[in-house]
Amino acid sequence: MLVWERPLALWLLGLLLIVLLRSLQRGVPAGRLLGTLRFWPAREVVGDEHERQVPPARWALLAAMGSAVLGLAGPVWQQASPRPVWRVIVDRSPSMALATESGGSRWGRALEAFDAALDAQVARVFVAGDTPELQHEGQRPPEGWASLTSRPEPDWPRFDRAQTVWLTDRLPTQPPVHACVVAGGGDLVPGVVARDSEWELVFDGEAEILRAATGGPLGVEVRAPASSQLAALARLWAENRGHRLTSESPALLVDFVGAQADGAEESQRVARDGWSLHGSVAPSAVGQPWVLAQPSGWPAVSWQPGRVDVFLLEEGLPQGDLAGLAQAFGDLLDRAVAPGPQTISSAERAGAGAGGVLGTFDDLRGEESNSNQRLLKALFAGLAGCLGLLALALSRKGRL
Repeated sequence: MLVWERPLALWLLGLLLIVLLRSLQRGVPAGRLLGTLRFWPAREVVGDEHERQVPPARWALLAAMGSAVLGLAGPVWQQASPRPVWRVIVDRSPSMALATESGGSRWGRALEAFDAALDAQVARVFVAGDTPELQHEGQRPPEGWASLTSRPEPDWPRFDRAQTVWLTDRLPTQPPVHACVVAGGGDLVPGVVARDSEWELVFDGEAEILRAATGGPLGVEVRAPASSQLAALARLWAENRGHRLTSESPALLVDFVGAQADGAEESQRVARDGWSLHGSVAPSAVGQPWVLAQPSGWPAVSWQPGRVDVFLLEEGLPQGDLAGLAQAFGDLLDRAVAPGPQTISSAERAGAGAGGVLGTFDDLRGEESNSNQRLLKALFAGLAGCLGLLALALSRKGRL
């Protein structure tokens, strides 16, 4: 919508209307010295009836003056450009959920600093740094994003773009070129950094101390057909680690979904480190791939903290180095088992400093609006100049 910075200037258009009305009024007839009209051509006599017509030069001059008045009034396109949307890359690693000495968490401190740095009316899209396809529109990210769940920190250089904010707990050692950074800071938080069924490793701020586990054995659930060799390896791994097989809130779920999945490709081969398996594999994009099937290239086994998904429906026995298969699959399960309560690595528990803000949160909408304003004023000024030249040219060929 077109609005005006100086609307009072539009009253000058009324003066132009008065000039136009005066141009249409018939003046006092000029006296004639001749006593008869028969000496004048008929066209000259009839021409007196057209004295009230406005000459083209005067029309052009009035239009030029009107364009100048409109430019003087300051035309502005209201909401001529969309308001920029800021992408906020959220660090969901466990350190964000750690408590601070002043109360609250690093997550809360980071959000307070962010709200103070960016106007509350600015549109925001929050992006989970560890899972960029997970996004949320609103003024605040979901509270569930802040948890002690083991998640990696974002790949920060990947998100070094304009109109982007890194929301984290510590300032980066190498500042971004385009993005802004908001860090909540936080002190060192001692606690458990690793745990199994018998022992746990505790970081006290200076050293790591090994002591007997206080949480008891972890629960593991294996959902698989009885004929699966990988399922047998998973159960042997749980027994060897001292975990208990249970379906009630397990710390690790090993789910063999290949038997129930639709669209499975048969005659697939899975090979790694001297061993191989054969069978059908179902397509999936869940978790982080551990081994791929050939020739489809689909993940045969993928994992994420607390879960291992097997999309392979085995046919026959494993081939090659069976001990290597058992060792590799056991290492995968060790990596995937969800840590117990308050189990956070020493790197995550380390102090994050005082935090702070890097970069400027400029609203580009103001720059675009100024550009639009200058463009409109220039258009009216140029139009007024062109019409003025046209009026001058027409006045040389006739009456103004």
